[in-house]
Amino acid sequence: MLDGNLGTWFGDNMTEEQKQKAKELHKSIKGSMQARQILREDVRFAERQLEQHKTSHEQTCRRSLIRCVCAIVEGTLSLMKAATLPAANFFGIRLSTKEIELATGRRAKTGKPIPFLPFQENVKETLKIFMKAHGVQIAIDYDDSRFKDLCEMFGLRNKLMHPKTLFDIEVSDLAFKTSIRGSNWFDSIGVTIMEHSKEKMASASASF
Repeated sequence: MLDGNLGTWFGDNMTEEQKQKAKELHKSIKGSMQARQILREDVRFAERQLEQHKTSHEQTCRRSLIRCVCAIVEGTLSLMKAATLPAANFFGIRLSTKEIELATGRRAKTGKPIPFLPFQENVKETLKIFMKAHGVQIAIDYDDSRFKDLCEMFGLRNKLMHPKTLFDIEVSDLAFKTSIRGSNWFDSIGVTIMEHSKEKMASASASF
């Protein structure tokens, strides 16, 4: 997302308070990059396993790959939430109580965990608050069939994790292709948002 060298973030006129906010955001981003790198390597390993064992263990490898892809999607959403408050503080953007609760996963007054959002809403709300915290405005078409594919992939993952019948642990050709389209859509959207966020942070740092 951004250069790992914290010194490149600091403008000559940045106050100590601004430097501290930059440090907190940099720490969040660095951790996110490392976590995503690990999750992405899991996906690559699962892809290699599928390629190598397609004739003998295709279903096993498909199930593993679906689980790994879902992990990086959910991991990315969680990491975005974790970076939301540091980004909002850095950019001086005010978030509503509801947005702060979504970012932290806890009630503002009691500190108790908030209920989990359904996957579809979790994607929409997470991307929304992450972009707001970075001052980024990107129109996302949730009517795109590939967003539906993404949601169907998680429906498939749920069956794999909690099978009720023998058929629930099968990954058909159609389901597999649907999952690939959905995950590619999410990855594309994520890259676009991250690039815009990177530009905003670089611009803000240079202005100090």
